[in-house]
Amino acid sequence: MFALISLIIPSFCAYHLLKKVFPYLFNFIEHKETWKKTINLPEWLITIPASFLVGNLFYTWLVYIFAYLFRNSKSPLLYSNIIVMTLFFILSAYFIVSFKHKYKKVKPNIKKNLLPLNRNFFNNNKLEIIYIVIWTFIWSFLMIRTLYITGNTLKISFSVYSDFGTHLSMIRSFSLGSNFPTQYSHFAGDPRILYHFMNQFFVGNLEFLGLRLDLAFNLTSILSILSFMMLLYAFAVILTDIKAVGILTSVFFFFRSSPAFIKFFNEISSLDQILNHAYFIGYTENENWGIYTQKVYLNQRHLPFALAIMMLIFIIVLPMFYDMIKAIKDRKDNNLNNQNEENNNLLYEFAFKKDSWLPENTLRYLLCGIILGLIGFWNGAVLLTILPILCIIAIFSKKRLEFLGIALISLALLYLQLIFFTGNEGTTVENIFYLGYLSPQKDLFSITLFMFKLLGIFPIVLLVSLFFAPKGGKILALAFFTPIIVAFTIQLTPDITVNHKYIVISVVLLNILLSNFIYKLFASKKIVLTIISSVLIIFLTLTGVIDLIAQYNSDKHYVSFKLDHPVLIWTKNETEPDSIFLSHSYVTHPIMLAGRKVFYGHSYFTWSAGYDVFDRSRVVNDIYQSTSSDKLKKLVQQHNIDYIVIEHENRTSDKYKLNEDIIKNTFNLVFEDSYYKISIYKTK
Repeated sequence: MFALISLIIPSFCAYHLLKKVFPYLFNFIEHKETWKKTINLPEWLITIPASFLVGNLFYTWLVYIFAYLFRNSKSPLLYSNIIVMTLFFILSAYFIVSFKHKYKKVKPNIKKNLLPLNRNFFNNNKLEIIYIVIWTFIWSFLMIRTLYITGNTLKISFSVYSDFGTHLSMIRSFSLGSNFPTQYSHFAGDPRILYHFMNQFFVGNLEFLGLRLDLAFNLTSILSILSFMMLLYAFAVILTDIKAVGILTSVFFFFRSSPAFIKFFNEISSLDQILNHAYFIGYTENENWGIYTQKVYLNQRHLPFALAIMMLIFIIVLPMFYDMIKAIKDRKDNNLNNQNEENNNLLYEFAFKKDSWLPENTLRYLLCGIILGLIGFWNGAVLLTILPILCIIAIFSKKRLEFLGIALISLALLYLQLIFFTGNEGTTVENIFYLGYLSPQKDLFSITLFMFKLLGIFPIVLLVSLFFAPKGGKILALAFFTPIIVAFTIQLTPDITVNHKYIVISVVLLNILLSNFIYKLFASKKIVLTIISSVLIIFLTLTGVIDLIAQYNSDKHYVSFKLDHPVLIWTKNETEPDSIFLSHSYVTHPIMLAGRKVFYGHSYFTWSAGYDVFDRSRVVNDIYQSTSSDKLKKLVQQHNIDYIVIEHENRTSDKYKLNEDIIKNTFNLVFEDSYYKISIYKTK
């Protein structure tokens, strides 16, 4: 109950805050002049997801801040939630009292006004309701299938198991542990947290408030991806005035474009092979990881929330872009006798007119900047994607200083977070400039060839679609292309593969222009063009369909963890919430599912996050194969290790020769299980 309240009350407060700052999102007809066009779109498709996103973004951060302040207490999250929930209840009461005249009008007919699920509402919003219902079913099925609890068993599908090693350990470090100041649960003892963890904290807090782990994780993930898809649809409709474009954009988002299906069909020989294959296909490096498929949103659960924030920001600032487009159009429409004078007028409109620079709405850029800045540790890659896109849009917009304000505020907040969480260590790579992404050769021809191997006919269709783009579409295409440029020129983490997110985001946005073109072909009612559009849709989605089959089949296999495992129960009940365990470098383990951190977890997680895995690995080896009791004690004390775990993986390790006797003779045995052949020693 408290968990659901913590989702609903912040959303209610955010609804009223957004209505105050961005009233043009709540009534397109009344604010027609703001948009410079008539928009045939129900406002709730924007305001509902926006309220959920902004409300829970603020609530989660406030809970974290107060929990940090109470970090030395027995239950930091308890005190923090009491304070923050009280604040939001007070704020809710204020909004109710302030708008009581409106709520009085609602009260006589609650069913009709407060919950307008009547025939007229359905008829007026039929397409959007069907859209949401279909995507709710699809994403709920996919996400719940990858993680669920049955009885006392946690089931994690094989396709997402690796990434969930980080997600679940970080979630449990908050809900069952005490991870303040926050450290990476796979690299305990390092005071820095080099991993964007706020979505895991969001889920962990919901579990702390009583929502079961799988329900908390899946519910927030489903709400986040639905928020993104609602806002993506809304953004596409606002740009093109065509609802079918919004639907087609979502289809292209779900089913990627790639020529990989050609190779796949050349290798298979029967329908049975198609229906039962369980591997991701592609021509490019690491494409078999599924990094461009639906899997991205199933295993990187922190991504959809940040993407939805991105779409919301684009919708909010779009009127300023339309202001410039309309102003220039009006200038061109004037029948001026002197061509040079017309050009001068256009230059004046673009560069020297006051409203091209001066802010109109201080609250707008303040709130947008704060919202953007707060996703820095939700998903930093999305923040770094949004800023260059906004930069291009700002150049061709009115009130450019508002864009500057958004950028400065968001960067200032990100900088404060970096100082607090990492000691200002934003990236651990020596040279952030890296040309070519995963292209085997780094010359322009090879990079271009790589793009065609990755995206198939998408670039060609996109180029053609620019000739049919809506007003301002070519400028937006340039802006939406900037994340691809970032992907091929910059490296912010040791693993360049993580740049795949930038390419995915670019393609998602560019799909709007591509969808607009294909719809116009289809709507031409000319048989040839209709056939061409249908063929294009097939070629642009066929690999994505094969990906979905692979995802479905790979999720038939699970890794299971007993939630009543004796190690988990003992660790949760008998050790301090902030304890550090030395163990084998597991992806996940009952110790981590009990909310405790490990000294050196899965090496890929820690390496890709930017930690010094080589030094930490050496320390682990020195402890397990130590021949001196004094040296063993010194190492354990130096690295603040509370418990040493010895089990089968340690005894058979090929990285060190375990000296179990010296550990047994130096420290006290506090837990032993003969069935699982595990022994745990307390070092303090």
